[in-house]
Amino acid sequence: MMTRCGASFSLQRRLQAAFSRQAGHRLKPMLQAKARATSCILAAVFFAGAALAQHYEVGATVGYGIYHDGTIFSASGTADAGIRNRFATGILLGDEFSKYVSAEFDYLYHDGHPFLQAPGVKTDIQGNSDALTIQLLFHFKTREHRWRPFLAGGAGAKEYVIAGPAPFPQPIPEIASLTTNDV
Repeated sequence: MMTRCGASFSLQRRLQAAFSRQAGHRLKPMLQAKARATSCILAAVFFAGAALAQHYEVGATVGYGIYHDGTIFSASGTADAGIRNRFATGILLGDEFSKYVSAEFDYLYHDGHPFLQAPGVKTDIQGNSDALTIQLLFHFKTREHRWRPFLAGGAGAKEYVIAGPAPFPQPIPEIASLTTNDV
């Protein structure tokens, strides 16, 4: 009887030791992740003070562009036309050249292919669009304030560029055609 109790006691001890080691292995990465998160937060707080004194702004944009497609109606039938939804990327440059006025320049590239689609037919042509905007921002408060409302005004332009050859033969010439004319 004593040997059974001794054996079960040692087995229980071994299981406790094994589980505590496994729990220790699970806790160690969690503690390391918390330490990394804390150091990132401290670095962000430290560098945020230095960023407040800057007069220049640089930013990047990465996203997904979505267009609204249209329908072409003709006596021969209908077809959908538009620009494919694809990735978009851009850059923002800003300069705060006085206490109350700043300027921003924004460039956006969208890789979207013009397409035609009808029942049983689907074709596109290589293309993209570029958008350029420039804005003046008139701030109501100085840079030292935490909340800075502003009024913005600007101008911009957008260009659609065809980068590939037109499909040959045209799939649905009785309804519409894809051409290589840039707009």
